[in-house]
Amino acid sequence: MAVPSWSARRHRGPSLLRRRPGTEERLAASLSLLAATLESTADGILVVDRQGLVVGRNEKFARMWRLPEHLVVVVPGADDLPVLEFVVSQVADPVGFRARVEQLYANPDLVATDEIELADGRVFSRYTQPQRIEGEVVGRVWSFRDRTAERQLEQDLRRMAYQDDLTGLGNRALFMERGQALAEAAEAGGLPLGVAVLDLDNLKVVNDQLGHQAGDEMLRVAAARLGSAARAGDLVARLGGDEFGVLMPDATAATAHAVLQRMSDAMAAPLLLCGRRVGSSLSGGSSVARGQVSLEALLHEADLAMYRAKADGRGRVRAFDADVFRADPRTAVAEVEHLLADPDGLRTVLQPICRLTTGMLVGHESLTRFPGREHREVGEWFGLARDSGRGPALEARAIARARASHDPDAGTYLTLNASPAVLSSPEVLQALAGDLTGLVVEVTEDSRLDLSQLSRQLDLFRARGARVAMDDTGAGYDGLRRLVRLRPEIVKLDRELVHQVHVHPEKRALVEALVSFCRQTGASLCAEGIETVEELRALADLGVHLGQGWFVGRPGDPAPDVSREAVQACGALADVTPGDLDRLRRHLDLATDVLDVAQAAQRCLSALRADDLTLALIDGDDLVVVERPGWTTSEQRFVLSDHPATRRCLRDGLPVSVRTDDPAADAAEVRALREVGYGSVLVLPLLVHTDPLGVVKVFSRAHRSWSDRELRACRYLSEEVAGAVGRIRRLNGARRPAAPRAAPPGRPCGGSGCRPHHRAGHRPARRAARHRPRAPRCWSAPPSRPAGPGCPPGPARRTGPPRRSRPRPARPRPPGPTATRRAPA
Repeated sequence: MAVPSWSARRHRGPSLLRRRPGTEERLAASLSLLAATLESTADGILVVDRQGLVVGRNEKFARMWRLPEHLVVVVPGADDLPVLEFVVSQVADPVGFRARVEQLYANPDLVATDEIELADGRVFSRYTQPQRIEGEVVGRVWSFRDRTAERQLEQDLRRMAYQDDLTGLGNRALFMERGQALAEAAEAGGLPLGVAVLDLDNLKVVNDQLGHQAGDEMLRVAAARLGSAARAGDLVARLGGDEFGVLMPDATAATAHAVLQRMSDAMAAPLLLCGRRVGSSLSGGSSVARGQVSLEALLHEADLAMYRAKADGRGRVRAFDADVFRADPRTAVAEVEHLLADPDGLRTVLQPICRLTTGMLVGHESLTRFPGREHREVGEWFGLARDSGRGPALEARAIARARASHDPDAGTYLTLNASPAVLSSPEVLQALAGDLTGLVVEVTEDSRLDLSQLSRQLDLFRARGARVAMDDTGAGYDGLRRLVRLRPEIVKLDRELVHQVHVHPEKRALVEALVSFCRQTGASLCAEGIETVEELRALADLGVHLGQGWFVGRPGDPAPDVSREAVQACGALADVTPGDLDRLRRHLDLATDVLDVAQAAQRCLSALRADDLTLALIDGDDLVVVERPGWTTSEQRFVLSDHPATRRCLRDGLPVSVRTDDPAADAAEVRALREVGYGSVLVLPLLVHTDPLGVVKVFSRAHRSWSDRELRACRYLSEEVAGAVGRIRRLNGARRPAAPRAAPPGRPCGGSGCRPHHRAGHRPARRAARHRPRAPRCWSAPPSRPAGPGCPPGPARRTGPPRRSRPRPARPRPPGPTATRRAPA
């Protein structure tokens, strides 16, 4: 409904207008300008005079406060009391709201900002300040803005940081933060604090026999039963996997044990999962401290009590007793020592890691298994070893076994899991001795770690060729702090963040933020726990580089490949058929030099909907176009600094598009395109991990913009080509062969006599002339030969046989645009 003009409102304050001639006209003009401005603002505005009479308001104010029709029309000089009463009836705290309004009316010079919560759940921010004319207060302006969506987003982010999505309980981050606060309060007040750790005994069996969906349902039922058995004021949290924790403030040892026993009894009732009755049980341990309270010590003691309960038989609970645990021969030390004494006590399985844009295998993660000791989870064994002082020995043995299974010449990397607490131990340092090229040290979560010391140790590993990965990123604020301090080359998303990421927009928003972080820092982002094709597609669309999980490939020995379903799903994202995938990989696998790779890439032109394609490789600060097997002459060498678009593509590791009809495009690239009759080019980087090898240029005669599917298809091609070029370079052990091979028919040799080659953008031929006769015979190219790096060759005419020339001596590599890049990711 239209609101009467603001200029029609009259100021009815003290005799200001009568005392100052002309003020009324200036006020009317000012209000007219103010009305035109404020009707277009996103805020709801209300203006009143010194007596509380309404001067005006905009339509946004009426809509925000849902004013009835009789209050929408502003009557000149009407009191604002009816509007105020209607507004007060909607707020959650009417008494406080009214008191604040009266305080502001009583103090005309006050400026205030606050938030108002409405009874229907909406949240408004309120800003008010006095209205002045020539320095004198004549009224007050109220401004309201709807912040409901922002508040909801803040609550969702906080919930994701502190709540377990599957069970609805608090997560480890909330448990540690709340536990630390309770420990400090208990120590200050001399009160007791109880901590319990609980473990579901048969979750692994349910997952293996009935599937992960049944396991998830078991966790949800367990969370509900544990919560109902806890006292009011206790905090029940899921610490990870099948492990739960309970914080019990002001609880004696007897009280804590009674609570733990009630929880065990609650879990003893059978469950109905997937139409089957399944028995369940819970093992747990508790510990209570008074006076000098340490949360870490309480957790450690509760863990030991839980392990002791499991050793006595599942479905039991134990309270920690230091004297009993020291006297009991069946302690954690004895169990771990028995494990270490068994030469076949552990074995290594490998889980494949693939590039989500292509499905190509890039690495494996080593996982430890304990044959014949499945009554404990893998994490329990490492926890027992750490608690008994034998953690370094067990982790060093696992690392040594994993390294023995890795082939450094396979072209894939191996990820080794290591606890930060043992990385500096002599046993682990011995296991990580020597050249670490091709290895990734994955740092697991540990809230007690010293980040400064850990960062120094990781830098020593980097100096010997290793890279660093950080686990469980996105699980909480502590993980973000480690991410900034440790600067990992590979960032691994937490499994809870990956689970059903295609369904939850909050998770997608966090993944997008981490993708942007990794793009700016040069790190690779890897998603763990991909179990469905929907999750893989969503992560690939968001820009996640790498992925692993049961859908990508299950752990095995020997090292398994990526599952065919995952490869097909990745190809479908790029609009590449399985037949195209097989043909391209077959040709690339048979390639023995870079010319074979370029010819294999040419076969994909129809799939890319392109007209031509070239491959160019980096040599120092130059770019060398691949036109003959393994060798190119100096006239096909281009200076990267002369082509900003290509240099930007290599620097950022992202595709760059150039169109001749774009006035802001790179002039050198545009000139080269026009000479050969093309309208656009897409420049894609060739990267092995994050190490740039060169570029692939995809040409089109039309002035076109590349769609998302076409971009994915081109990126798929560039990553497959990069993998093939990297493999050939590793096999050859050199950047190029010692002598050139003969040029194929119809290809220009680029000799110094081919003057059409010496156009703008090409390196002059005077260096090559030192090694050639003055007038060699050559295969010359027509005048339409392109001038930019990596442009496709035009048709050639034969004028004589090619002349073999000596290779140019290798020049020292000067620092170039790619020399400052970080080590390969």
